[in-house]
Amino acid sequence: MEEVVARCPWCSSPLPDPAATACPTCAATLVAVATDAPIPGVTTISPEAIVRSKPVRRSRLLAWISGEVSDDVTAPRAPEGALAPPPDSVRLEILRLEREAALARGELPVVPAASAAEASAVEASAAEGSVADESAPAGPATGPG
Repeated sequence: MEEVVARCPWCSSPLPDPAATACPTCAATLVAVATDAPIPGVTTISPEAIVRSKPVRRSRLLAWISGEVSDDVTAPRAPEGALAPPPDSVRLEILRLEREAALARGELPVVPAASAAEASAVEASAAEGSVADESAPAGPATGPG
């Protein structure tokens, strides 16, 4: 049977004496010394390291990608009235532009107005909400049905 040779756990060189306290090749300590003395950086954290360490603040994009959740971030609120429907003058202009676009695409027939007074009367009725089918925006109808 082969004899077991004691080896250094750090450099794996054979030890001449199995009871050796230090390796003759690498000078590593082989026997733990029972001391209560703190070893800064090994058994204790130095106070300077605690003071110097600050939590790393990542950009919001990287935090979002990595899934980090921060409690101090609040969603921005939209200003008052930002999500309100546009006023009637803007709606009328949108309808006018959509009608011109539909005429340019050839989706609506070109009907000449009898006079400028009649054209302004049609625009006035559109502004009041009694919009005829010709001046309704092109596209799918929205609403119940």
